[in-house]
Amino acid sequence: WTIMRKRGTMAKILIVDEELSLYNTLVLNHKYILTLCTNSTDALITIRNEEINLMICESKIQDTESPILIKEARKYSKFLPIILLTGTGTYDIAVEALKAGADNLIKKPIPITQLVDEIDSTISKKEIEFNNQKNETEFNYSEIDQFINKNLFKKDLVSLLTQKFNMSRSSLHRTLKKEYGKSLG
Repeated sequence: WTIMRKRGTMAKILIVDEELSLYNTLVLNHKYILTLCTNSTDALITIRNEEINLMICESKIQDTESPILIKEARKYSKFLPIILLTGTGTYDIAVEALKAGADNLIKKPIPITQLVDEIDSTISKKEIEFNNQKNETEFNYSEIDQFINKNLFKKDLVSLLTQKFNMSRSSLHRTLKKEYGKSLG
């Protein structure tokens, strides 16, 4: 499965939290489909079996710590956007969760409008990251060979390549290094 969704469809969000009242307004928002879990076991089963566009995880979970859940979730999807919600006194857990792969950290209580903005922003950032990775893996190497041979003696070859293939310099470097074992200076 993938985190991508068809344009215009509602995002499916997995909520892992014992306190579910905060999320009632999200349902009324008509922008999201929610799946609610109160423990990490159910959350991981959901991640494995359903198409999820975002996970919101409370820092304190019933059967494990959030960094452990996040690390396990990352094994199933490198690109699943994950937001960690924290209360007071959870600084150490928040730091560990970010190290484990959380994309965003939000302190509770949070106004629902701000939560909606954070959800949309986090999903958008991950979709861009996913698309960039996808572009790198679906790169047409014969096309780049032809382009390099045609423009080999041009002074700004790297700039021409980044424009032609719509890639950043770092993405171009990684792509060339992976395929050819070296990059252009």
